[in-house]
Amino acid sequence: MRVLMIAHGHPSLIKGGGEIAAYQLFKELRERGIDAYLLAATREDALQHGGTPFSMLRPHEILFHGQMRDYFNLSPDSLRVVWHDFRQLLAQLQPDAIHFHHILHLGTQFIREAARYRANAGKPVRLIFTLHEYLPICANDGQMVMFDSNELCTEASPTRCAYCLKLRPPRPRTPEELFLRERLIRAAFSLIDHFIAPSAFLRQTYQRWGLSQPISVIDNGLPPMQPLAPRPLQPGQPRARFAYLGQINRYKGVQILLEAIGFLEPKLREQVQIDIHGCGLVDQDEALQQQIEALRQRYPSQLHIHGRYDRDELGRLFNEIDTLVLPSIWWENSPLVLQEAKGYGRPMICSDIGGMQEKVTDGVDGLRFSRGSAASLARAMQRAADPELWEQLRKGIKAPDSIQITAEQVLGLYTEASPGA
Repeated sequence: MRVLMIAHGHPSLIKGGGEIAAYQLFKELRERGIDAYLLAATREDALQHGGTPFSMLRPHEILFHGQMRDYFNLSPDSLRVVWHDFRQLLAQLQPDAIHFHHILHLGTQFIREAARYRANAGKPVRLIFTLHEYLPICANDGQMVMFDSNELCTEASPTRCAYCLKLRPPRPRTPEELFLRERLIRAAFSLIDHFIAPSAFLRQTYQRWGLSQPISVIDNGLPPMQPLAPRPLQPGQPRARFAYLGQINRYKGVQILLEAIGFLEPKLREQVQIDIHGCGLVDQDEALQQQIEALRQRYPSQLHIHGRYDRDELGRLFNEIDTLVLPSIWWENSPLVLQEAKGYGRPMICSDIGGMQEKVTDGVDGLRFSRGSAASLARAMQRAADPELWEQLRKGIKAPDSIQITAEQVLGLYTEASPGA
């Protein structure tokens, strides 16, 4: 069997959770003897070869150098790269399954071209799509959060979305534009044989949106991981080392974690250490940067912002902390860092919404707090700092799904008969 995996980025160039999940599945398929190829979008022009939108990063790992400025409609600048270059790539590879992990930096037209290849292949070909977030539903970066108020959104409609986007740069969007965007994406999605959602919440959201094809809940499995021993403590010392790992933007809620310091009881406030590992802050609006800088200056001995980290540092970073905090104000799906915390045996504190609350059982393997509330988060941190409760939570952690389990489930979808086949 030959599989073409299509992702919106390569983890060697951009370290998002969806990119990492796609790459780990690709590598596991290769380990199993599956003739798998990865096609990953990139905006790294320096790696491009003249005369073609494709380049080889490594054997079987292909980079796509396309241009997409129409992120609203998820459409590439040039359709020639689809009906000519991508068409030629499919004709050369002749895959038996095409597995999309995103269409960002690619375009809905790639799905249409894959369906055209399927119709003319002369053999069964499966089109699979793993949903990683809500961008097809929500034009506000797929967050399903109201742009001006950060209010959670539970449904999309052209009128409602136009109201949300009226203040969003570069310009407001009309209900008519949003209606056409939805129709464009739905038409492409109608060509997919089977969808995958890493969380039941994500599946329910797309089913409410009207996706009619089968959606299997298959989590993003991880390579084998060894739980770490608890961080050594001095007698009477609390479990007061907390950390955030991931991208930094206003929807990830890092500012809420920093504000929570001020709500801690004075004794713990003096002892707490919060490590922020991740990139993206310099790309955020000035207001968020100033807010985080002001909090850093207010709590210089408690707060440490470290910047970007590599995945081979994960074991060391988790070894240095007691508890992972994920304070996102958007729904999330199945955050990879939660799975990694489980794999390394570290309790978690997360917002009580979306896929996060599905992955963390309050009082069993972690704690949940009221979304957006620094005071509620501080109460959860106060509880987690208790060594006895922390140990109870640590013992309640179950190992995350392995990449081997994920691959087994996905391979079953590759070989399943298409409707009407």
